[in-house]
Amino acid sequence: MRDFRKLNLISGNSKKPLNKTLMHDISMEYGFVFPESYIQFLEFDNSAPHPERDTFFLSPEDGYGIDYFFSFTDELYPTGFLMFLDELKTVNNKVFPFAKDGGVSLFCFRFFQDGTYDVGYLSSHYRYESYLYLAASFESFIDQLQIDPDMI
Repeated sequence: MRDFRKLNLISGNSKKPLNKTLMHDISMEYGFVFPESYIQFLEFDNSAPHPERDTFFLSPEDGYGIDYFFSFTDELYPTGFLMFLDELKTVNNKVFPFAKDGGVSLFCFRFFQDGTYDVGYLSSHYRYESYLYLAASFESFIDQLQIDPDMI
């Protein structure tokens, strides 16, 4: 997996450290285990970091860009994932957001009963009901990120 320092992230507004108690509680409530690579990412920077040059894309032609990664804290707004969790429960309680685009569409983990997961995109235009598969793992997702050429 790519070295997180090479992502050139700018630290966000959240000043709280990774809340491991909250992470454990969510894991127990929803019945999934967060990927170790995601935990490492949060330990690297849990401030709701954003790309140095405004947006990451998986590829310039796909159009799915990350505005910022959520901090994993008990903060509800504006940089925490909690503001989306209740709404996503109504769609699928095995989907967990870790980043958002420039609007309110989400990059998420989708957890399966066998303990595996993948990474995808939930569009707010479809009331979070349309999940688009993007990567087999968080590591693969991070490795695919590219800087938006329009922002250079």
